[in-house]
Amino acid sequence: MGRLTWKTLVSNMRLLLFRVGFVFLILLSGTPLSAASDDGVIFDENIGTPPSASASLSSAYSDQKSVTFTGRLDFLTIYSLSQSYLNSHQNWNKNRLNTLTKGDFFLDVRLQKGVKAFGDIGITQLAQPASSSLPISTLVEFKELFVDFNLNHSIYVRSGKQFSNWGRSFFWNPVDFVNRDTKNFNNLNAIRSGVTGTRLHVPGGSGQDFYLFLDLNDVHNLDQIALIPKWNFLLGNAEFGLSALIKNKSECRYGFDFSTAFWGWNVASEVALSHGNDRQVLQENAQVLSFGSIRDRWVPLVTLDFSKTLNWERADRIRVNWEGFYNGAGYRENVLSDPKKRVFLLTNNGIAHHYFSRTYHAMFVTISEFPNHDTSLDLNALQNLVDGSGVLSLGLTYQVVDGLTLRGAFSAYFGSGDSEYRVEDQAFDLIGQATLTF
Repeated sequence: MGRLTWKTLVSNMRLLLFRVGFVFLILLSGTPLSAASDDGVIFDENIGTPPSASASLSSAYSDQKSVTFTGRLDFLTIYSLSQSYLNSHQNWNKNRLNTLTKGDFFLDVRLQKGVKAFGDIGITQLAQPASSSLPISTLVEFKELFVDFNLNHSIYVRSGKQFSNWGRSFFWNPVDFVNRDTKNFNNLNAIRSGVTGTRLHVPGGSGQDFYLFLDLNDVHNLDQIALIPKWNFLLGNAEFGLSALIKNKSECRYGFDFSTAFWGWNVASEVALSHGNDRQVLQENAQVLSFGSIRDRWVPLVTLDFSKTLNWERADRIRVNWEGFYNGAGYRENVLSDPKKRVFLLTNNGIAHHYFSRTYHAMFVTISEFPNHDTSLDLNALQNLVDGSGVLSLGLTYQVVDGLTLRGAFSAYFGSGDSEYRVEDQAFDLIGQATLTF
């Protein structure tokens, strides 16, 4: 018998998990269907659908067949002012006007015994300048398309393209090993696209929940399926989560998260750890620049999130959220201060905003019913702590009638010209948005 090494143990554990996962799926195919529970346990608070679709998905299961069609339309205009224009008032062509029309159409189909299907067809239309060879650019995609059912009230299954709220922090979610689509700072309520896979949820009782997500994105054979197990459990007044991403011929990623209440604040944190990272980073060898991935060290990603609601003339009128992010895969120094590296990164689209440097922090403040009953004010800020650059956003949302809102926002970028948030000549964004839901 050969000597047992750590590498051999990890390899054996991966093989065992793959075998267990496939055997589990085979067993599922022979288990009879039964109705989902009326308490909607299949929609837990961490694994769910986009916020805009929650209203149509939160109603109780029924034995009657039903088909519900709802939707959301967004009309968005962004005018970006460049620093070059503000300095000289001559480079008018440096400014940019972008007009977007976005539609999300939700179809909710419920059959007997709690079987349910949901689809979100997203259509985005971007108006291009007259000089463009394509005056109108249109993108159509299924953001979600899945079916829900349960097996004898013991295992809840969601299969298809789905978006999962996997993580506890507000803006950065390093333990989210499932989704590819991250949050947009200038449009925090944007509906994000899901990923193709199968999610299994096994309620364990005593505040425990077990999940297994089989990631089928970009899979051409069985050995390319990624397994993402997660275990949530309660301990005192805190909720904890342990998770991992396991894929053949890839380094494992491990996740830990928790949330609790402390001195009137809601506190949440996420920690992801892997030996290496697939994010492309700048490398220099013999004065030749290229991109490569990190393979020679452990890479931690950590968030710490504090949130609180405050009373002002009425309960919970103000919501405050601060979040810090340590990105072990980011740059420790301002590489954009080097002209050669700056040109290389800009030319090769090598700047991943909000994930470029080692440390960040952000603040999100919302005041409801301000300055009057039909409006709300939001003030958001995000900063790169390595180069000092960042963005400030002030927005006002007005509810015309139930189902129609208008929003105006102003974003200002600050920092030196060779920093993350100013390197592309950004100065100000003027944003107008109308949202119609039905």
